[in-house]
Amino acid sequence: MSSLPTDCPKCNSRFIHGYSVEITGGPAMVGFWIEGLPKKAWFGLKLPPKKEWIPLATLRCSGCGYVESYARSELAAK
Repeated sequence: MSSLPTDCPKCNSRFIHGYSVEITGGPAMVGFWIEGLPKKAWFGLKLPPKKEWIPLATLRCSGCGYVESYARSELAAK
């Protein structure tokens, strides 16, 4: 695994590591990246098996607020 960046490419301030949260009326979950275009289902979206979802890590610049997200399996909640 290559490490995540530590400095903002916009202003060179330090990145703060975090994550995005999905809240849909059930328990809060880490956001996920799913390959392909979204497909409608009866309620919401048709999703592939959960083993194909990749959790998102989000970095926020402490200086300018710029945000980058990375989809990496090893960043799953533990």
